Amino acid sequence: TMKTIRKRKPRKEAVLYCRVSGWPQCTNGSLGTQLRDGLEYSKRNRIDVVAAFSDVGSASDCDSQLMGREQALKVCRRRGATLLIQDYGRLTRTSKWTLNSDIEVIIFNGLTMSMLQDAIFKGDINGNY
Repeated sequence: TMKTIRKRKPRKEAVLYCRVSGWPQCTNGSLGTQLRDGLEYSKRNRIDVVAAFSDVGSASDCDSQLMGREQALKVCRRRGATLLIQDYGRLTRTSKWTLNSDIEVIIFNGLTMSMLQDAIFKGDINGNY
């Protein structure tokens, strides 16, 4: 008998980006929770996190001053990596700033369209596969 050898898909690389609005959210665990949840998501989905960046500041007041975000995007472009974020609000809260379509984004906390389609197909709206 012949053995069938399955080639595993190469693991996807991602850059994790976390942001909180103010210093109190750093001390109450919000920033740490985003980081932990993103790392757990990446482990469950066979994604290698190659870098992580964070900012403390409002995404609506100082959109151009979010240096962690800019560094995360730069690494994504340089490595061809995916940007991993908790929700789109972590990137921006204004319509002035837009993400170019050259970077794939995975939102790890909340339903994405593909997750919703999978859940409907499999009959599980909670995303348990």
